[in-house]
Amino acid sequence: MSNLLPQQKENNVFVYERAIYLKQELNNLEPNLRQLMDDFSNAAELKNWLRKEQIQFDLKSFSTKLDSIASEIKELESIKRDYKAELYEIIKGDSEDPKIVVKRLMEFEELDITKLSILLNIDEEKLHIFLNNSAASDGHIMQKIKEYLSLYQDTSTSTHLH
Repeated sequence: MSNLLPQQKENNVFVYERAIYLKQELNNLEPNLRQLMDDFSNAAELKNWLRKEQIQFDLKSFSTKLDSIASEIKELESIKRDYKAELYEIIKGDSEDPKIVVKRLMEFEELDITKLSILLNIDEEKLHIFLNNSAASDGHIMQKIKEYLSLYQDTSTSTHLH
């Protein structure tokens, strides 16, 4: 049994390091994704304006560039979803209790009760009581927490570009 302890410690260190890496990668993806989405939106607006003004331009190469940006956005969003799902599984560990999982995510994401209550649009005091009292039960808060956790769990959703 004592031979398993060093291996378990190594695994825990690896899992923690992986979680830190995933969080950093998510933070690095956000600005790129936002910029690409802005570029896509600006290019689409320009395309519509040029068409409206009946200005001649190489529509095919412009459309190809737009498709390329859209494809890159989809790829980055897919990576982001995969990272979030993996991060969720690491943080979730062996717990099935959404209260415990959201507390772990709060700790990892460095969210305090105030920030979480704003994110979930829930009264801070009610949220505090709910999370810190194992007997507390509130369907509305639990639903909001499950919705928050689903942002990490659901890897099948995608952003649709118009």
